[in-house]
Amino acid sequence: MATRLTWNGTAAQKHVTAMAWRNLNKAAMILFTHIKAKVSLPGPAPSRAGNYPHKQVGSFRGSLTVDHNRRKLRIRVGSSSILGFWLELGTRYMKRRPWMSKALREKMGAMKRAMGRFA
Repeated sequence: MATRLTWNGTAAQKHVTAMAWRNLNKAAMILFTHIKAKVSLPGPAPSRAGNYPHKQVGSFRGSLTVDHNRRKLRIRVGSSSILGFWLELGTRYMKRRPWMSKALREKMGAMKRAMGRFA
């Protein structure tokens, strides 16, 4: 008895790529919305070293971006301002106020769960 197999590799690859893109978007938005919420908290005084930066003027909050590249299956969450770099790493005049590394640690579990769903 002969068995006939049909190769659907191209269709399967498109399906898996579409699911991966959808899940990657979910994970990126989990991180982006968390960061946006944390840096939106107003403070009359600057934040303490090691904490999320307080909203003073709002320019840093406005510089937060999500950059999509579907062809490379890549999404970048970050800041378009040098202020994001200075806040994350600190300067010789200001101790660091990590916003990206702290948010990644806090949301890594939720992001992994979002990436793990292929249904």
